[in-house]
Amino acid sequence: MDHGKTSLIKVINGFEGDSLKEEKERQITINLSFYNLNYKQKHLSFIDVPGHKDLVKTMISGAFGFSACLFVVDINEGLKEQSIEHLEVLELLGVKDIILVFSKCDLCENPKEQEQKILNSLEFIPMKVFHTSIKDQESIECLKNYLLNLECKSANENLVFRYYIDRVFSLKGIGTIVTGSLNEGKISLNEKIICLDNQKELVV
Repeated sequence: MDHGKTSLIKVINGFEGDSLKEEKERQITINLSFYNLNYKQKHLSFIDVPGHKDLVKTMISGAFGFSACLFVVDINEGLKEQSIEHLEVLELLGVKDIILVFSKCDLCENPKEQEQKILNSLEFIPMKVFHTSIKDQESIECLKNYLLNLECKSANENLVFRYYIDRVFSLKGIGTIVTGSLNEGKISLNEKIICLDNQKELVV
C-alpha cells in the first residue's frame, strides 16, 4: 500500500529509511525504519511501519512504541482494508493520539469531497488533519512545525519498568546494542533489569 508515508517523512527530515533492495524495487516498507529530527531544543523520533497487508506483524511491533500516530492516507485512494486493520491495531494498543495526514493532495481534483468521504468513514476524531504534497513545501513545513510543538504523553514513572525492544544489532568494537521504547516506569544508569525472554539479569 503506497500512500506516501516514507516519502513524506523523507521530506520532513531529509532521510530515506527504506534501504533494502526489495523495499526500493517494490516501493513499500518491509522492515521498521527509524528517523530522528532535531531542531533547536526539540527532538522528534519517527518509527516508519509497513503498510502492506502481509507485514502487519512488523507493523504491530513498531506501533508498541508510539506516543502518537501520524496516519497517512492517499487522499485519492482513501481508506483501504489495510488502513482499517491498522486503525484497529492502534485501538487495541491504546494509541489514541492520531494525526491524520492526507498525502498526494496535488493530484486530487476534488480534495474537499474526498476528505469528507474519508472522515465520514472514520470511527474516531483525529487530533489534527493536514493536507500535504511532497511538492508543496509550505504544507510540509506546516506539518513539521506542528509535530515539533506537539506535547506527547510521557511514560508513567510510578509504574513497574517496562521497555519494549524493537531492534537488536551489533557494532564492531562496541558489541550488542538494544533499542526500544519505554512504555512504563523509569530506568537509570547502572540499574539492574531483567530480560523476560531469557530471564537474564542485565545492567544499564
